Amino acid sequence: MDKFTFHLGKERVEFGLDTCKFLLGNDAKKFDVFRTLRQTFTKSKSSEYAINHNTSRKLLINEKEPDLKQHRFVLITPMFDFAEEMKLKTKSLLHMFLEAKLKDVEYTEEFHTLSILLEDFSEIINERINIKSDYDFEATMSELTVKNLMKFVGFSFTKEEETMHPLDLGYSEVLAFQLDILHELAMADYERQYIAYMQVPLLTKSLLERLLNSKTENLKILVATHYPCDIETCEDVVIFTKTMHYDLADEASVYENITMHLPHTYTTEETYEKLKAHIHGEDEKTSYLRGIL
Repeated sequence: MDKFTFHLGKERVEFGLDTCKFLLGNDAKKFDVFRTLRQTFTKSKSSEYAINHNTSRKLLINEKEPDLKQHRFVLITPMFDFAEEMKLKTKSLLHMFLEAKLKDVEYTEEFHTLSILLEDFSEIINERINIKSDYDFEATMSELTVKNLMKFVGFSFTKEEETMHPLDLGYSEVLAFQLDILHELAMADYERQYIAYMQVPLLTKSLLERLLNSKTENLKILVATHYPCDIETCEDVVIFTKTMHYDLADEASVYENITMHLPHTYTTEETYEKLKAHIHGEDEKTSYLRGIL
């Protein structure tokens, strides 16, 4: 498990992250976490305004700034733009995925054969563009590499042998598609560490199962979602309020900041049962938690 520390101006948000962490509560605080990640991985320095107003943001992983050569950040969102992604721009998810999957293709027999065919084809082109002049005018073909090979790649969707448009995919399918691509990318690019921020307005049961069952060692996912949801393990949750955050994996913090402020005496186990009911949206059982969370 790694320790993630977000310096959000004067506020410090800290929690442990193994493979997946669910962020609940105050949306403004969740957005602060997201923009700290984005600022870090786009190499954006704090502005003069941010410095002067104490709103600078910074991410530390295990008390160190992340090595941007060894870490990559990915945003997973229901607003995923398939049209833009299929242009395979350098920082797009599909570009990173395809690049990782093709990294060893240059050593295959098929790649070598294709390179030879391209050289032969350049001779055919020169025969056709032959110009009678006092100098030579010849066409040259670019050397075949993974980078220019990717320019020939396109994508399509089919289901039950029928062609689909990306807009045929439903809410859960769009998010599940990105998760599947991301897991495959992380496994193929195993020398890097991947950090994903997943925007999930509604955490469906199918998405929750996918998140809990598809774990990859070098991939960590922060899931920003809302109450109610069917998360069963409180230790996987961080709850944000306007002024506080509660890492429910930290029993000492839960006891000091939640259990001690409840109107009745509860054991740690009973407190976690109340927190689980709160996460599930069972308001009749947890009304006294509203003043805290």
